[in-house]
Amino acid sequence: MYEILVKAAVDLDTVDELESLARICLDRNICEFDDKTFLFSDGVLIGGPMFSIITEGFIDRLER
Repeated sequence: MYEILVKAAVDLDTVDELESLARICLDRNICEFDDKTFLFSDGVLIGGPMFSIITEGFIDRLER
């Protein structure tokens, strides 16, 4: 995502802030199922709020 934003000429301070916010959002991947709470230490939850953003960035990079 960082690379895509920099190439799009987004202000570097804004890019750094977005990177910090993304790290905060991805730091704690918590899922509740069957009255149990699960913590995932890495990765993005499928269907989670950050999933589509991360997927778009990954696919864009892969296609290039």
